[in-house]
Amino acid sequence: MKIIETENGKQIILRAPEPSDIDMLFALENDTDMWGVSSNVIPYSRHQLERYIVESSHDLYTDRQIRFVIHSLAPSIPIGCIDLTDIDPYNDRAEVGIAILEQYRGEGVASAALAKLCSYAKDMVHLHQLFAYVPADNEASLKLFHSAGFEQAGMLKDWLHVTDGYKDVVILQKIL
Repeated sequence: MKIIETENGKQIILRAPEPSDIDMLFALENDTDMWGVSSNVIPYSRHQLERYIVESSHDLYTDRQIRFVIHSLAPSIPIGCIDLTDIDPYNDRAEVGIAILEQYRGEGVASAALAKLCSYAKDMVHLHQLFAYVPADNEASLKLFHSAGFEQAGMLKDWLHVTDGYKDVVILQKIL
């Protein structure tokens, strides 16, 4: 893919996952702070992640998802992922998920990657709309999606089970 420049001048690309991304994927998928957002509560092994990369058909209509690694060019390392999941080709929509390693947050990476993903979804996959579920107290993610043109389409009360009870989730939607 084409080089993307963030608002802070950092250069990134979005690319397919590679076996060399295992350490970054392992860190993201096993970050318990993110489990409440992803609905994942079971750790992934390196072997499972390797199998995911090797065995994926890389066909978004078969897998109903596509994952891009967000790769920094300086230094040349993977720093996160951005996904289209639950792809519904009949209704031309997909869910968006994004995760950036903590030390690279706040650099404009998520914003640049989300803008590129929206263009890809519209121009290459010909989707009509994208949506995301964001915990109502996740101000950074809400700001990210709003700045990318996503609008609040609803609220799910007590949607996520957390240590001290439940959290509401905002449903965000962007018509492409």
